[in-house]
Amino acid sequence: MNLTQFIDEAMASHPIEAGIARRVYNILAEAKDPINEVFDGEEFVKVDSQREFLEVLFNLDEVKAFTASGGWVMLINGEGWDMISDYTVSLEDTLAPVNEYIVKNDN
Repeated sequence: MNLTQFIDEAMASHPIEAGIARRVYNILAEAKDPINEVFDGEEFVKVDSQREFLEVLFNLDEVKAFTASGGWVMLINGEGWDMISDYTVSLEDTLAPVNEYIVKNDN
């Protein structure tokens, strides 16, 4: 199995996390504060697209995703609706729609 297949299967088997991760990435990009690197626990990995972000995220248990402004979001796989573990206060307003989506759908 190659990396693309592995990532696709990981996202398919964790649709809640995949949806949250996509929403986080998209809302930050729309706010002109895109995720541009991810700390994987050992090193910073530059990401230039949603797919690159998802490949790093779904290849690990947890990541800290950094935005262009220096804000960050910590995401943990396997936590379902609680995937967003923490984030900087500077991103609170921007991430509000993602948090509202989570609250609305977390039964």
